[in-house]
Amino acid sequence: MNIDHKLSHGLFNLARSHWVGRHLAILVGTHLIWMMLGVILAATAWHSEAQTFTVDKYTFFLIVFLLPAWGVTMLLSKFVNRERPFEELKQKPLIAPFVRTASFPSAHATFAFSMAAMCSLFFPSILPYMLGAALVVALGRVAAGLHFFSDIIVGALVGFGVTPYAIAIIMLALGYD
Repeated sequence: MNIDHKLSHGLFNLARSHWVGRHLAILVGTHLIWMMLGVILAATAWHSEAQTFTVDKYTFFLIVFLLPAWGVTMLLSKFVNRERPFEELKQKPLIAPFVRTASFPSAHATFAFSMAAMCSLFFPSILPYMLGAALVVALGRVAAGLHFFSDIIVGALVGFGVTPYAIAIIMLALGYD
C-alpha cells in the first residue's frame, strides 16, 4: 500500500473513531459545497447600487462555467476507474455515494476549486474564504472514506486550472471582452 492510501485510510479511520469526527466529515464533505455555491450565486445576484438581489445572465453563466472542469473530471474518472477507499477497505463510508462513480479525481474537489477559481476572477475579495472552504470540502471527502488524497489534489488542479481558461473561451465565444 502506498503513502497516498495509508494517509487517506488513516484520516478516514480517525474520522470514524469519534462522533465529532464523523459528523464534521459528513458536514464538510456534503453540505459545505452547497454553501459555497450559494455564496457565489449571491455575490453575482447582489447589486450594491440598488441594494437588491436579482438573478441575471451572470448568475446563469457561473453555473455554465462549472461544466468544463466537471467534464474533464468525468473523462479522467472513466479512464482511470479507481476504486474508492471504503471499497478497498471493505468498510462502510461515512457518506453513501448516491451515484456509483470512480474515485479519481474527486468531482467535489473539482467543483469546490472551480468555484474558488471563479472568485479569483470575479470576486477576489472572497477568494481566501473560498479557497479555505474548498480545501475543507476536499479534506472532508477523504475523511468520509470517499477519496484518496491524490483524488482531491487532481480534482483541485482540474477545477482551479480548467475554469479560468473555460471562462475566457466562453466569454470570447459570447462576444464579451
